[in-house]
Amino acid sequence: MNGIEVSTRPKYGTRKYKKDYDAIVNEKLITGEIQNTPKIVSVSIDYITPDSIIGNKSTSFKNEDYSTTNFNPKLMIYESINERKYSFDNLLNLINNSYNSNVKLVLHFSWPYLRGLDHFLEAIENRDNIGILHLGKRFCLEKNANFERPPLDIIHLSLEGYFWDLYYSKDTSIDFKVLSPTINRNDKGLFITDIINCDWSFDSRIKEIRERVSNEKLNRVEKNTVMFPPIIDSFLLPSETKKRCLKNGSWMTIPINETFETKTIENSYSIGIFNGLCSDIEKCKDIAYEFQNLFTTVNISKKTLFQSYLVEKMNEFYRITQSKNDNISQATICVANLHPYLLTFSSFAESINYLVNSTKIASKLKHFPKLTHKENETYIELKTADGEYCSLTIFKNGVLQKKNIREISKEVCKKDPNIEFNYFIDENNLQITIKKKSFVEYLELEKKQGIVNKNLFKGSIIYEAIIRSDGSFEENKFNNILFERKSNYFLISTEIDHRTEREYFKNKHEIRIFYGSLLQMQDLDKELIKNSELLIPGPIPFNTITDQEIVISQGYDALLLPFRKIVFFAYPGANLAQLLKQLDLYNGLISDHPTSVSTKDLLFSLKHTNKSKRFTLPSKPRLDASEEKKLLNDTPLDTTIRQEIMDDFGNETNEVEYIKTLKDIWGTIGQNNTFKPQKRFYADQSNKEQLELLVEYETGEIENISFPIGTLIRKSCGNEYILATIDELMEGDLIYYVQSEERESIENYLLRTLLSEDEFSIEEILEPRTSLGIFYNVLNSVDFTQEAQIQMKKIDWLNFEQKTILFEILSQLLIIRSDPDERLFKMIQNSIWNEVEPKKLIEIFEKGNKKVTKAKLFELIEEMGFKSYKESSFKALCSSSINDQKHYSFHEDKNLLALGKLLGHQQIIDNYQTINEKGTMIAIFLRQIGRSLKRVAGGNCEPFNEIDIAIGDRLKKGVVRQIMQN
Repeated sequence: MNGIEVSTRPKYGTRKYKKDYDAIVNEKLITGEIQNTPKIVSVSIDYITPDSIIGNKSTSFKNEDYSTTNFNPKLMIYESINERKYSFDNLLNLINNSYNSNVKLVLHFSWPYLRGLDHFLEAIENRDNIGILHLGKRFCLEKNANFERPPLDIIHLSLEGYFWDLYYSKDTSIDFKVLSPTINRNDKGLFITDIINCDWSFDSRIKEIRERVSNEKLNRVEKNTVMFPPIIDSFLLPSETKKRCLKNGSWMTIPINETFETKTIENSYSIGIFNGLCSDIEKCKDIAYEFQNLFTTVNISKKTLFQSYLVEKMNEFYRITQSKNDNISQATICVANLHPYLLTFSSFAESINYLVNSTKIASKLKHFPKLTHKENETYIELKTADGEYCSLTIFKNGVLQKKNIREISKEVCKKDPNIEFNYFIDENNLQITIKKKSFVEYLELEKKQGIVNKNLFKGSIIYEAIIRSDGSFEENKFNNILFERKSNYFLISTEIDHRTEREYFKNKHEIRIFYGSLLQMQDLDKELIKNSELLIPGPIPFNTITDQEIVISQGYDALLLPFRKIVFFAYPGANLAQLLKQLDLYNGLISDHPTSVSTKDLLFSLKHTNKSKRFTLPSKPRLDASEEKKLLNDTPLDTTIRQEIMDDFGNETNEVEYIKTLKDIWGTIGQNNTFKPQKRFYADQSNKEQLELLVEYETGEIENISFPIGTLIRKSCGNEYILATIDELMEGDLIYYVQSEERESIENYLLRTLLSEDEFSIEEILEPRTSLGIFYNVLNSVDFTQEAQIQMKKIDWLNFEQKTILFEILSQLLIIRSDPDERLFKMIQNSIWNEVEPKKLIEIFEKGNKKVTKAKLFELIEEMGFKSYKESSFKALCSSSINDQKHYSFHEDKNLLALGKLLGHQQIIDNYQTINEKGTMIAIFLRQIGRSLKRVAGGNCEPFNEIDIAIGDRLKKGVVRQIMQN
């Protein structure tokens, strides 16, 4: 923080004070009296607290600078800490530092259910100098009458701010509905019990798997996959649900039903049943196929229901009252990924993209109807199936011409049997709707349980009009639809042409789709949540899987976030029964009468609330003691819901067996509180070759340490602390790293703890830059007389076959230079560069000398969509070191996609937008780390700087005495 800017517009105070304010402040600044004046300084914190928050600061007022002020606050308020990056471990150190500095501290969190909160509060609750208030859901319900809403003109001064009514809402219930495929019954009135008790085909197969699997030799992840199939509670097909696995000796990313070893499949009956289940879901109705007139079955999956839901959202745009000056109307959907450690992000994006493109194809009528009004007559013009134009009257002298309407319907439907023409007459007004047909019958259960409604999705609207008897009309027709992958959400943009008898204009509408785990929903902006619908593809699973582990699920509190509506998707039978039982637990939390869930939630608040002078606490309820099912990083609600599931569920035989299985899983892995979820992308660093170093520390101690090849680590270089890969180090280098639970680089430790980055390491964020350098250096110096795999070893993101083909192509183009033949063309088609026209590829590499040059790579990457870069800039990217770079993003994210294609780097291709976004953020972060390291290494830690706090006691530095590769 470089300086303090004095506010120029006081909102409060007497009229005379406001009038004389400028003169008073100016005099105090000139005389220095401002030093003794009480001040409130507001500091905006997007990621972490800025450097140098205390000390001498320049002061500005009305764009004029004054003498420095010694800013030494006695009270610091950290508001809504959880809405930015934070670490509970850092906050403990911050509390200690503020106490030692005689500075009072207020830590405010805008959400009562945070991961690891229980552990944090237990660490501070017995300290006499700390007061704690925990306002959980039940606490707020019972004390709501005691919380007086501030007047509107000062409500922004409260910590709740304008979200007061969200925190202390009078409507405490969760607004939800459940969508489900229909069951084979023709009853007009279906009850929930009918749906729960139906014989759904998935249930019997899952039951048989669970009975058989205990006698089969499967590893625990395989066993968990078939017993609790992730494909059941997903909006994706099995072929789109991918998992990284070790198969037949090699790591690969493949569909979940292909992850089993060949020998295991042959000897496992349960895997056969699981694959049959996958096959059935794969064959279910696909609306995107149907829109392209491709064959699809009538069976309904959750993907089918999600597609129909999304198309209905698009249909709603045709029903919005249009105005020429309207802003872009926007709908926001948050989609919960219940199995976040499987690789589904790109598949989910591609699934929506395919639906959007299919909708675009389906919506392109060659000739839309066109309304016209002249004198006392309103008529429709359209082109017939014979290619001739006709004009048919709708209203004449205020009288509806019904015969002509039927004739129009016939003509429209003649062109395409999959087009549906509907009309509706209301009080002599006519409404016309034209749709691309697709029929999906489904069940809908609203919040108030009782009779289940049968609904019918009929397709995508492409034209809608209202014609009134007085001759006025409104006509909306499809113009265009696009899909885009933004950095942290997906965007569907539609353009609709709007006509009336007086004007014509286009309106744009957008659907933003956020896709993430339930835990990630906590990080969304409150305003966004308030205006969004949350879609959840089933009951929250008790457990899920990573590449090599079983993980206990967390994030149950997401359902309490103030979403506008929550929409669940469930299959009839056991899937719906499990979902409704979970919803009963949430209803118990907000019940008028105490329940086990509400009691546990209230007890948590009372346990961690002390020294309240503002209001009396509710009386402490009684609860029978039982063992808590708690993980180290649980939210308070995670522990409560999980315990209820395991203690109270299971009255029927199959439910008893289900709960017994869950208890076995908990007994095996649930109490391993040190479990760290695996990263969702990229190969584990632990699988990489290790480099061993002999390091001498300041104390004279000598130790062997190791890091994976490619790890970025800080080393001293003059007065700077630069990043270098571990394999670039030399004997005599002074290196710095962090020793916490494990040994890791400073950057990765801070990314994981301070920035809560659980997807990418620093190496992975900078992977595009480092990989490009490796790629160029290897190809530029390759010796084609040597063995391909040895020469291409450092390009470790390519598999054996990709390296071999690339080596052979370059060998033929650069060395042999024979006439292109069918074999070469086939190799190019099977190579990482298969998107480039073979003749163009041959032309690029046959130019000039017999080497891969930067100029050739630049020409090649331009063919893949790389733009906004000059050739000289690209050449610099190929050879400059990480420390020479000021930016780690690539202007437009499509440039990073092109780079991924050039390198054949599938992980970059799959996640280019996310990596580019993180590259934008990382440049500032790296500079902050460099400044912090200089302070900490020099013994000058700032007590309120979060990076200094994080690395202060954990920093290790030593001189490399010997380098030994494992």
